[in-house]
Amino acid sequence: MYRTGSGDPHRQLAWFDQSGKELGVVGDADTALLPMVSLSPDSRRVAVFKRVNTNVDIFLLETGRGALTRFTADPADDIFPLWSPGKDRQCPPK
Repeated sequence: MYRTGSGDPHRQLAWFDQSGKELGVVGDADTALLPMVSLSPDSRRVAVFKRVNTNVDIFLLETGRGALTRFTADPADDIFPLWSPGKDRQCPPK
């Protein structure tokens, strides 16, 4: 993912191949998305954080449907989402 310096406040998540060719977009362009995302290990969801009024919360974006679901609603800012390994994965591998 990258962001051009166009000055447009909308952020749009997109898939790219290894040559840099855009393959498609994920979800809708949004002015409240902040520039840090975390792709789930299975690539089915992206954790993003966005500003809602004066608070920052984490949302989950489904890569297939583009559906955005709020994940946190704490009054403090929730930032820098990361995924942990699933229950079937060992960390570190044996």
